[in-house]
Amino acid sequence: MSEQKSAEATLLVVDDNEANRDMLARRLRRQGYEVDTAIDGPQALAKIEEAVPDLVLLDVMMPGMSGLEVLRYLRNLYDRAELPILMATAKTDSEDVVQALAIGANDYVTKPIDFPVLLARVASHLQTRAASGGSSQPTVLSAEGDAEPGTVLDGRFRVERTVGVGGFAIVFQATQLSTGQSVAVKVLRTQRAMGDAGDDHRRFETEMKLIGRLRHPHVVRLMDYGILEATVPSADTWSEVSEPGVPMEELRQDTEPFNESSGRRHKKRLPYIVMEYLEGDPLDRVLKRQGPLDVPSAVEMILPIASAIAEAHRMGIVHRDLKPPNVIVGRGPRDSLHPWVLDFGIARPDDFEDDSFHRREDALIGTPEYMSPEQARGQTTDEKSDQYTLGVLLYEVLTGRRPFRERNIADLVQKVSRGRFPKPRELQPSIPEELEAIILRAMDPLPDRRFSTVESFAKALLPFAPDTIRGRWSGAFSAAPTDPPPAGQMATVRPLPSPAPLPRIPKSPEAPEPIGQEPGAQLKRIALGLALVGVAFAVIAALLLLDS
Repeated sequence: MSEQKSAEATLLVVDDNEANRDMLARRLRRQGYEVDTAIDGPQALAKIEEAVPDLVLLDVMMPGMSGLEVLRYLRNLYDRAELPILMATAKTDSEDVVQALAIGANDYVTKPIDFPVLLARVASHLQTRAASGGSSQPTVLSAEGDAEPGTVLDGRFRVERTVGVGGFAIVFQATQLSTGQSVAVKVLRTQRAMGDAGDDHRRFETEMKLIGRLRHPHVVRLMDYGILEATVPSADTWSEVSEPGVPMEELRQDTEPFNESSGRRHKKRLPYIVMEYLEGDPLDRVLKRQGPLDVPSAVEMILPIASAIAEAHRMGIVHRDLKPPNVIVGRGPRDSLHPWVLDFGIARPDDFEDDSFHRREDALIGTPEYMSPEQARGQTTDEKSDQYTLGVLLYEVLTGRRPFRERNIADLVQKVSRGRFPKPRELQPSIPEELEAIILRAMDPLPDRRFSTVESFAKALLPFAPDTIRGRWSGAFSAAPTDPPPAGQMATVRPLPSPAPLPRIPKSPEAPEPIGQEPGAQLKRIALGLALVGVAFAVIAALLLLDS
């Protein structure tokens, strides 16, 4: 940014530490910015009320009114495009970053501040603000929530293409205008936007918080979060848009003229999550293209996923929706397989007080083909439920098909809950018996008969991994306990539960053999009697011949 352009921008630095505040103000003024300062939150709000700056640099940890409280107050008055706010904090805990992004921060820097990085971010957000005219314009979306390439989301992300469409959200590959970086933007479907307090909004917030907490090389990385102001076709035109559960009167409110061909439009507030863009394909697409993987490749695929899930478990998070579309497969060092785990939208953290949207009475939460039996029955899920699904993933990667296949969802859920499926070797005889036993144990219908932890499950898989992969993961899983077989089970896994035995049908009463006779005595008497009858017939025949 040139000095002339810099001088046109007014910045407000808010920090209770005088040394930090004065140092930042002094260095920013040297770059040509006009800088004002505030010692705390109330003074900052008073100054903003008098004259709105072009950008605020706001400290998080301040006595009295914290920076997050100031941010929340300002976001009720100004959106991100109108007033960019950068959070400066000495805390690097992702919880603070996630909370700030959720409330509406445009960006953040951590102390000690890298001044060239700060300058670049300030310049970038001022340029974005100038390009938007200082106010955000609603993003135009289709009735289904899709966006054309070139559409700018929230004034900050230019859509390049749609990479995934589900019943819950749409994922776009986009370019972050401030950095030119490729990102993945996941936006709630317009049909699911039922207000900020709705279950789907809370599901988005849950996913954002959980991804922010997880730091693992095989978990997708959170970059940003926000609310998208969008317009979609209203349902009062000839091409009516169906949104189940939304009264027509509500859809007709807050509409604005659009054009004659498409009728009128109405506004939606859609939460979105910005994540790193991953170069790779979903696991289901990989399997469709390549077919089943050989044993070493399959184990190489599962071990990193197990490591990521184990890290989530250590943080008290149960994923509950592991499936091939939620695993992106790319290439790592030396062309090794590198999977990433996505979509923590229905994950269940232990520290969440309100879990009502994870266990709706009128809805099946999750994907039936990959649910554990206890989840299919609506019972409490825990870490062993994720272990079960890891077993299902390994089953499918090795055999090329899911263990449970039914067209009718009710039949499918019933089959899952009973835990009956073909054994892997019935579909792929080349699978070693020992590996089949590990899979079947992880998929045991009874949770207490599975491995004690996901790490123990992964440790049991190490002998089947390629040498280089085994060496890479041995350290991560070596400390896990080696689980003995469940009680009463000689092999690694108990066979599937057998059907209940049929009731015993009583036999007709028989005359008891006389006491003192050996077994078979009755048969001997019968044979002797038949022999005597034969002799009698022979004698009679001889006499008849003599008479003739």
